[in-house]
Amino acid sequence: MTTRRFFWPGFVHALIMAPCYRYSWLCLGLFALRASADCSVTGLDYTNGGSYLIDASSNQQFAFTSLFQDCDEDSIQPILIAPDGSEYTCSTIDSGSGEQRSTCPVSLSSMASGEWTIIIQADNVDLAVQRSFSLNSGVPERTVITVTPTVVVGVTTTPRGRSNTPSFA
Repeated sequence: MTTRRFFWPGFVHALIMAPCYRYSWLCLGLFALRASADCSVTGLDYTNGGSYLIDASSNQQFAFTSLFQDCDEDSIQPILIAPDGSEYTCSTIDSGSGEQRSTCPVSLSSMASGEWTIIIQADNVDLAVQRSFSLNSGVPERTVITVTPTVVVGVTTTPRGRSNTPSFA
């Protein structure tokens, strides 16, 4: 009884398998290059999932800072979304250069407690980030410390001396 074995001739192997190996390394190399060029955006003051207290007596506008790393250059207008769904277009930031601060047209005193969201989405490059955080709005307790200066003045007096000498009149 003879057994037939499936046999790939050498030229078929060279024609079919060699390009697969060659292209797999190319694909792997491109994937590694793409992975190393991935952009990351980190919230420095308001992070995703964080909970923060804000001063409801302050009229300062809400502002946040983001750190861009390995991102392509683009101008972005972040959007702040309130718990009730209101949207605020914030000041323009640049995605290509480190720390960026954006200010939104809403004062801390008008911000309600609840879940807020910042959306950073570029138009010209592949970049879209969303971070949600919880704000608790309230007036902080204030402690007033009054400092009264105390002055200690030292006075040295010398009592009148008595004379033991007799007086002649």
